[in-house]
Amino acid sequence: MEKVIFIGGTSYSGSTMLDMILANDPKGYSLGEINALFRPYRKHHFEEIERLKKDDKWRKILKAGENELYKNLFRYFPEIDFFVDSSKNPLWINKHIKILVNKNIEVKNVCIFKTPVEIAYSFNKRGLSNQWERTWENYHRLYFALISDFKTVAYKDLVNNDTTLKKLCEYLEIPFFETKKNFWEKQHQTFFGNNRARIHTNNLNSEGEEKLDLSKRKDEYRKIYYEEVHDKDFISSVIKIMDRNNNLEKISSILENYNILNENVDNNSLLTKSIVFNAYSIKLRKINEILSILKAKICIL
Repeated sequence: MEKVIFIGGTSYSGSTMLDMILANDPKGYSLGEINALFRPYRKHHFEEIERLKKDDKWRKILKAGENELYKNLFRYFPEIDFFVDSSKNPLWINKHIKILVNKNIEVKNVCIFKTPVEIAYSFNKRGLSNQWERTWENYHRLYFALISDFKTVAYKDLVNNDTTLKKLCEYLEIPFFETKKNFWEKQHQTFFGNNRARIHTNNLNSEGEEKLDLSKRKDEYRKIYYEEVHDKDFISSVIKIMDRNNNLEKISSILENYNILNENVDNNSLLTKSIVFNAYSIKLRKINEILSILKAKICIL
């Protein structure tokens, strides 16, 4: 059966890497953040669109618009059984789930996450220490409100626990093999996303968010790793933020409850998800829709 796998997660959570790991299969295709081809808001998005217009297949896919995207992907790439989309935007995912269900295309959702300490550390390394709390909270609140059927995977488990990927593939009903993590062994398309993961793709544009040391050999990027946070003062500062913001703990609890390694789902946690986040979705959905439109108009101008 034709299938689309949507990957959720905040920036710097490992979504691009997971996208290419899952698509590391002869019947898989990594799309990356393909939503930016239809909702561009940065210079390199528009440059990629112009490049794709020179390709017969992609020109037709772009012209047909986002509502026909997956129908046309399966049409023009008949050798592919499943596409992996790491656009991450819950609004994009929610919209396309509804479209795909009506077209009898199977949908699977997985959200990759880092703990507050881990994501705060990732943001801090990039000089974004003041943004992690708002980003992490708002993203997951919207995701929980709009996406009802999903599993989560902890970045740490994906890297360190060999059982994680196998269980995830079982849930997604796609083939698993021992070297599946070696995503660099396949030439992916993978639009946009983290450049450290995408350095092995055939359309790398270094103008994305994640800058690369292009003096390095590509094989130096051929690894996945987990960096443990040992700074006690840093950990303490994150814990203080979590003590002040109860939503962070609630989100952490829900992410662990839906973890692919968790075989005992807590129904009380599911109820908490529904009560706490559903009412939040309407307001934030409207705000994000307005922001997306404004970003596109600003870039065009």
